[in-house]
Amino acid sequence: MLRASASPRDEKPIAIPIPIPTNHYHEPPVLPPASGCLRPPTDIYLSAASGTAVGCRNEAGAFITRNELKKGDQVRNDRVRCERKASGGVREIIIIFLFIAALPSHAMSWGWIGHRAAAKIAEDHLTPRARAAVADLLGPGVRLADVATWADEQQEIPQSAPWHSVNVPLNESRYASRFCSPRGCVVSKIGEFARVLRNPAAGKAEKQRALKFLVHFIADLHQPLHVGDNGTRGGNLLQVRFYGEGSNLHKVWDYQIMERHTKNLGVWLWDLTFEANPKRVAEWSKGTPEEWATESLNLAKSAYRLPGSQAWILPGTNLGTRYSGASLPGIRKQLAKAAIRIAWVLNGIFSQ
Repeated sequence: MLRASASPRDEKPIAIPIPIPTNHYHEPPVLPPASGCLRPPTDIYLSAASGTAVGCRNEAGAFITRNELKKGDQVRNDRVRCERKASGGVREIIIIFLFIAALPSHAMSWGWIGHRAAAKIAEDHLTPRARAAVADLLGPGVRLADVATWADEQQEIPQSAPWHSVNVPLNESRYASRFCSPRGCVVSKIGEFARVLRNPAAGKAEKQRALKFLVHFIADLHQPLHVGDNGTRGGNLLQVRFYGEGSNLHKVWDYQIMERHTKNLGVWLWDLTFEANPKRVAEWSKGTPEEWATESLNLAKSAYRLPGSQAWILPGTNLGTRYSGASLPGIRKQLAKAAIRIAWVLNGIFSQ
């Protein structure tokens, strides 16, 4: 049960039932759209992967889809903002305070900031030919950064949860295909969607979807807790405190360290641009998804430990300045690598 209030001024929270899905997303029933969500709405549906609102029910009980809602803020500091223009032209704003007790394994990788920043830097490194091909697939005015979190938010393929990650035990020295689920994993899907983009027989809609998945999954692969696992579902089951507040290790790596540094996307773009200097661009523009997974695995081995020691992070550990400071350089480097490799893969695909 999640709890919400109709407005920031309300003192007593009102319980809002949200279905807990077995798949990657909270899937709403298919109902006709209608105007105006309730204050508070009777149902708020969230993408389990990205934490963004995908819709709500109105007074008549009809479901308003995410496409009809203005892009909402992601769940940050237990709040989501869901905005929609009413039919009369007056904007209705519903602010819902949420407490999320648990998330599926490997949810919300890199958050909104990380995915958009990586996609933006990647686009800056595309060749003219690749840039033109991407623009043709996405359509006028749509940039890679605009679709960077689509794979977390989409509901077309609800069974895609396993595609975002791969669980490799920390005692392994490298990634191996035996760790990939029969349903696919982040490593296998990168190869699969790259092949779709290379396939001249594939239709435009199929290639567009492949492009959006590919851009997202290359970034996912560079989040170390999307690869290395110590039996806690990528840190989701490892409950910790982050600067004194309840969290889990996966969430800390997904976005909390990043947002503690800054929520300013421009600053992150500057940071990643600095990381991706010409020498490093040349060094990073090579390899395979399997090799990149091994890099993330190696970084995960330190992510589960206290800085400067071999001690494992235990449930209830309070992580603060020392852990954030030790982890932030690795996060910057991994996001910069992801950006350069997104561009490198796309340049290779569209050079043919």
